[in-house]
Amino acid sequence: MIKINLLPVKEKKRRQQVLIVLYVVLALLAVSLALGWLLSTRYRIKAQLTAEIARIDEESAGYQEKIREIKELEASQARLEGYRKVAQAVTNEQRKILGSLDTIASQMPSDVWIMDIVQGRAKDANLLTIRGYAFSQPMLEIFVRNLGRPSAFLTAPTLTITSSSVLAGSNRVYQYEIKTTMAAPK
Repeated sequence: MIKINLLPVKEKKRRQQVLIVLYVVLALLAVSLALGWLLSTRYRIKAQLTAEIARIDEESAGYQEKIREIKELEASQARLEGYRKVAQAVTNEQRKILGSLDTIASQMPSDVWIMDIVQGRAKDANLLTIRGYAFSQPMLEIFVRNLGRPSAFLTAPTLTITSSSVLAGSNRVYQYEIKTTMAAPK
């Protein structure tokens, strides 16, 4: 019988198995390293994005503060615009009243005097009622005609003589009421 030494074949087979295991381990190690590198890259990107989000949130908070300031300024501007409109309306009303009083004073004859001037309220704010006395009815009519001139601050005056009475001697005194409308200043 022939004896064959199988030891070198077994040794070869064993070496092949060790090399296969070694290659598999090296392959697993390479895959593990690659996955580890990918994972660390992902964590680094996540940290960068988190930092960027925090920075943007902080910047956004600053913008929110600016937006709040802008809204406050716009509200303040609207309030001031309202005050300006009220002041303008008051100024126009004062100009209208003063112009009307100036017109009344400049057109009043010496025989006529005024006891009371009343301005209307709310929707009748442009209505003026002038009450007083006069020694002469023709002078009173001239006064009313002068008040109704187109250049005056007053329009459409209407005269009502409420009473007349005789004073000492032959002097007659007429109590009158004139209703007129104030025109806008020119």
